[in-house]
Amino acid sequence: MYSTNSDDRKKNFYLFDKIIEKSLFTNRQISIIYNKSSGGKIHKRISSGAYYRQIKQCRAKIESLLYSILLLRSLNIIDNKTMNIIESVVIQLNSLPENTEDHITSNNIPSDVIDVIDKIIKKSISI
Repeated sequence: MYSTNSDDRKKNFYLFDKIIEKSLFTNRQISIIYNKSSGGKIHKRISSGAYYRQIKQCRAKIESLLYSILLLRSLNIIDNKTMNIIESVVIQLNSLPENTEDHITSNNIPSDVIDVIDKIIKKSISI
């Protein structure tokens, strides 16, 4: 998921940390979701009871998020253009780790990316 270059990895962590800050999920929840979707096991620094409680909370949040998307799409608050823009941003974010060594030449790039994402999301909201 991340580049092998240490500086690139830090930039990507910063970028994803900023996205997580603006999301409905905590760092721990994202870590658990990612680990679970990758076929991982229970985190060593968390009891199994706490882990499964977090899994249950994550599933509930994802389910609520999907129902919210369904509702907002039905009300045309989120239209096809917005969904295409979001998909385009996701594709670009997924390609960052592969291309960071060639394209990142400034320490400001991750914050610039976040600024662009913020602007895209704010422009996409039709209320």
